[in-house]
Amino acid sequence: MRPLSPFVLVLAGVWLRSSEAHAQPPTVERVFVLRIESDGPDEQATALTQALSGRVRRSEGWSLAETQSTFEVLRLTHCPPPRAPDAACLDKVASVLGGASFVWGEMRPAGADRVAVTLHLHRHGHDEATARQEYPGHLRDANDEVLKKIAAALWRDLTEAERVRVSIRAGAGAGTVMVDGVERERLEGGAAKLELRPGHHTIEVRVPGSPVARREIDAQAAENYDLVFEVASAPGALARPPTTRPPGGCGCALVGAPAPGAPWLTTVIGASALACAGIRRRRPRAR
Repeated sequence: MRPLSPFVLVLAGVWLRSSEAHAQPPTVERVFVLRIESDGPDEQATALTQALSGRVRRSEGWSLAETQSTFEVLRLTHCPPPRAPDAACLDKVASVLGGASFVWGEMRPAGADRVAVTLHLHRHGHDEATARQEYPGHLRDANDEVLKKIAAALWRDLTEAERVRVSIRAGAGAGTVMVDGVERERLEGGAAKLELRPGHHTIEVRVPGSPVARREIDAQAAENYDLVFEVASAPGALARPPTTRPPGGCGCALVGAPAPGAPWLTTVIGASALACAGIRRRRPRAR
């Protein structure tokens, strides 16, 4: 039986690894729906919390996480005085919840037999999303179809609001990206991505050994922005690994190490090296 060509082995390895990658399930984000706080009777707030939880449970791309803790208890227990729900407090609550996203909100009376609810969705790396709704106070059953529609509309407003996507490039090292004075993302390899709400924002990039780089943008809805910041290289930054060639000069160049999250690259590199070795062995000797 004729042995397979090394190049066939290379292609087979790439195909197998690519098939494994495509077989991975889609990303699912965990989210807690914390009990809505109420200034009045709890029946309406409890019913809406349950209806909203049911809507999240049926939403593609989301996984409902559950806890007995309320936002008020988490805030009073883990946030420093004055315990206001600012960015630092919300990040602390998220860390207590294992880094997951969470919905919190409050309900108050709004006139004759009506209630008004304000909900917030906190997600790491995203602006705080807010949704408001006013509806009849007699809706106290989580299975009421009208209340289900209200819950669906609120969830849609929280998750499908128009976003502004911003790509950051700043050198080639690590650092921090601040938006409006709050740390939002980490630079990895000099790159980071943000999602912002439309409006005016101040973006700062902080890299060790370099002055703070600052830009201000008036972000327009549904627009994408590519921002490049000039920063000095961080002290002790690693140089790009040299390009090396296997013995024999067959022309197969290996640069550095495989990128994290790309195991198929190991197969390609290894198979390429075998291919080079095979080519070298098959070269006829000069006479």
